[in-house]
Amino acid sequence: MIKEWDGGVISSGYGRLENMNEDVHAELVACLQALQRAADMGIQRIIVETDAAMIVQAVRSADYDRCSAGVLLWELKDLLRGNFLMYRVIGTSRSCNKAADGLAALGASLSQGASPI
Repeated sequence: MIKEWDGGVISSGYGRLENMNEDVHAELVACLQALQRAADMGIQRIIVETDAAMIVQAVRSADYDRCSAGVLLWELKDLLRGNFLMYRVIGTSRSCNKAADGLAALGASLSQGASPI
């Protein structure tokens, strides 16, 4: 979900992700898709909020670059550095991220191969 500074929603999406080995993989794919959408919209300054502490830590260091999600992390870092003048990745609690959690639940409820409306 992409929001304005005041919380107004600019863009959102949902869908079913198949063959995710770990929850963090799904979170990374969602972040990548949102960042690509923001870049396509010409957004230059962005704050990524995630309840996955590992993603926050991974963006700030190379400690996770060889983990099972390493390629996705490299892609995330490259997308941030190459498309945004200013970016921050911060952690948030799941309770503060109810809208995104609801979209994730909606996407997970789709049958395999179904496309969101």
